[in-house]
Amino acid sequence: MNITLNFLLKKRENDIADIQKKIASNVKESILPYVEKLRKSRLDNAQNSYLEIIEHRLNNVISPFLHTINSHSLTPKELRVASLIRDGKTSKEIASLLFVCEGAIEFHRNNIRKKLGLKNKKRNLQSHLLSMK
Repeated sequence: MNITLNFLLKKRENDIADIQKKIASNVKESILPYVEKLRKSRLDNAQNSYLEIIEHRLNNVISPFLHTINSHSLTPKELRVASLIRDGKTSKEIASLLFVCEGAIEFHRNNIRKKLGLKNKKRNLQSHLLSMK
């Protein structure tokens, strides 16, 4: 009976993971490109703030990774940077997306590495973030 229950639990976990991946993929392919286009348009400060909130909330919904990484006490900005690093964006691209200088992104990268215990280790940050569930 325990074997059967363990099998069913694993199947359920796999099904949940598949559903999460499908939802994340759909949001990334059908909604986030429009958010990106809005970000590149001329928005006032209030609209920019709303857009950041929408983007952050969408990322929270689609990424179980953020729930795992949030246990490391990252700031909201570090969470956004970590999410973009995980997606394969370069520091220059992230700086452009978040309207900050590259130095600020490098600062956040260093803080993320420190909080994840990767400081002074030869481990790729993107690979580490991808390995987190």
